[in-house]
Amino acid sequence: MNGIVQGGLQLVRALDQSLAAGVGIVALGLLFYALTYNLRQRITKAYAVLLAALVALYGGKALSSATADPHDQRLWLTVLWLGALWLPAAYLHFSDAVLATTGRPSRGRRRLAVRLVYGLAVVGSALMLLRPAWFWRDLVTAPAPHFRPAWGGALFALYYTAIMAWAWVNLARALRRAFSPVSRRRLAYLLAGAVMVGLGSFPYLTLGFPSGTGWEAVFWGLALLNHAGVLLLLVLMAYAVAFFNAPLPDRWVQMRLMRWLARGPATAVVVLWAATTVRRVSEARWGTAYTWLVPLTTIVTLLAMQHLWDVFIPWWEEGVLAWKEGPRWTALWRLQRQLFTDQDVRQLLEALLAAACDRLQVPAAWVALLEDGHVRQWIRVGDTGPLPSSATLAAWSQGASTREGGPPGFVWDGWWVFPLRGRAPSRWWGLVGLRRPADPARPDADEVRADLQPLLERMSWALAEWRRGQRLLQALESAPPRSAALPRLRAAARYDRQRVLAPLDDLPPEPELAQWVRDALRHYWGGPKLSGSPLLRWRVVQQVQQQAGYAHPVHALRDVLRDAVERLRPAGERRFTAEWLLYNILDLKFLKGHKGREVARRLALSEAELYRKQKVALEALVQVLLDMEHAARAETAAAPEETDAT
Repeated sequence: MNGIVQGGLQLVRALDQSLAAGVGIVALGLLFYALTYNLRQRITKAYAVLLAALVALYGGKALSSATADPHDQRLWLTVLWLGALWLPAAYLHFSDAVLATTGRPSRGRRRLAVRLVYGLAVVGSALMLLRPAWFWRDLVTAPAPHFRPAWGGALFALYYTAIMAWAWVNLARALRRAFSPVSRRRLAYLLAGAVMVGLGSFPYLTLGFPSGTGWEAVFWGLALLNHAGVLLLLVLMAYAVAFFNAPLPDRWVQMRLMRWLARGPATAVVVLWAATTVRRVSEARWGTAYTWLVPLTTIVTLLAMQHLWDVFIPWWEEGVLAWKEGPRWTALWRLQRQLFTDQDVRQLLEALLAAACDRLQVPAAWVALLEDGHVRQWIRVGDTGPLPSSATLAAWSQGASTREGGPPGFVWDGWWVFPLRGRAPSRWWGLVGLRRPADPARPDADEVRADLQPLLERMSWALAEWRRGQRLLQALESAPPRSAALPRLRAAARYDRQRVLAPLDDLPPEPELAQWVRDALRHYWGGPKLSGSPLLRWRVVQQVQQQAGYAHPVHALRDVLRDAVERLRPAGERRFTAEWLLYNILDLKFLKGHKGREVARRLALSEAELYRKQKVALEALVQVLLDMEHAARAETAAAPEETDAT
């Protein structure tokens, strides 16, 4: 009986370790996802720090349980504690960003509090590495590896509880500000996930745990439920966060996240679980932990999971689209797989030409695709040598279109030439030519056409599908461009009631505006980030364009940026003193195009200090540009009133 209990405990312990590793793997996968999409947003940056803390915490927990070496256990438990130390600060930062996204921005006090808590985390990390005896006394291995706490452990528990409670209050305030059912549901997911992940991530073993087999069973059962709940609600948190400031439709955000979770973290967790299970079974049955079954299981599981997702994900995405949007949208979803592209038609015609050459035993063949009397592209098989000119092909097609049904085929300079037509006899899409063999008993063109009729029909059918795809693409290209304001409106409509009621041409938040200005300055003398800058739509740029008579607003934007930089210039002649520092950085780095190293040398700064001061200079420039834009809008608004008074 005791053996059965111990075996059950070992099974639960192994499953718990797999789930702890799974939490770390999912957090790492979500961190990669967050670093890829929309990292410029403050909420995404805070979420990335939170995930990094969870990776350290659960990675340290899983690896400390997976090794028996006390030195390695101490190393990974230190990583666990560092993750736990940074987690409250990251949660407070994240909750403040969520609250600001719902239309309750900080007036400075919450941001200052976040910086102070990050400062506490930095100081605590340094003390933990330099003075570990302040936090823990010794290493204990039962029921799982953990440190016995010292007096610093009590301070950590107080810090963790207070900051986490503060973060939960911020998230609860954000939930109360949401009135849309969808927004409330997602913020409820976020709050529930934050509470569960926060509660489940505290290192409870530092508080002590009763010994004995019965208590050990209770511990591993609670740990298993805790890690399963944390894993589930961490995914729910990621689902809710994915919609913040996302300009894409909801269905695309859902599909993109679920596709990555399936192919990345879920696959990694299943592969790890399968390899660990095989290793433990091998150790129990044959006495050796690592056998040839471990790499074989890893490879087979990885390939099987990838194949499963390849089969399941398209079916799931199409089903979700049909369920939410209706069957008409599934037709558009399938269209991308049915379109016949230029490369598709080329590959198919090359294969059909090769089959024709094999059938007739001829050395070469070609197809000329015609469009408005001109050759769109040549497709050749074998050594074709000189080919007929475009004028010759156009004359053939024009002469054939005047005949009823067109010619069945003809001979030209050693080639059999046949038309490729659509359903209308006068509709020529191309010509196919085959080299006539030197055999004197060679057949005539009519006999060759009768032999090749199935291949010619397939070529004509392929060209018809290709033309249909070309017409569809032309229709899509001719559609009017989508307004750039619509994605911003959709992103704001999810959570922020104030921004959604603002004018569509309202100014963006300053972090986004600072990125616009930085991009435009980097391409000040020409480039896509200047010619496609959203700043081109500003009133001040339009006013300068009208006053100067510029044909393109890029020149006006360049003038506005230069004028804004000049407004930061102090009075008098240029000097290289502190009061001139911001102006000199903007002028030398962007307007004059000097390299960063050269600018740092001229201003007697290190490169790191230069980039810190450059950020300050850009913030000052943004304020100047905002003042200019507000003045331009006020002038535009006052102009109709003056006209009415006149």
